[in-house]
Amino acid sequence: TIKGKLQYIAAPICLLYQHPDDGLIPIAIQLEQSPGLETPIFLPKDAPLAWLFAKMWVRHSEFQVFQ
Repeated sequence: TIKGKLQYIAAPICLLYQHPDDGLIPIAIQLEQSPGLETPIFLPKDAPLAWLFAKMWVRHSEFQVFQ
């Protein structure tokens, strides 16, 4: 908690492909844990900024520390 308020962290789901030459490549990202119509799955073919946003959430979640 911070000043008595609960804090939440992101827990996106990222599907990765192991490319023989290029290493791990993200191929689908879901930003929430529960599937549904209100939980989109982002793909590389989506709008460039939407795909970038989803990748940023995944990357950001790797650096969050919870104690």
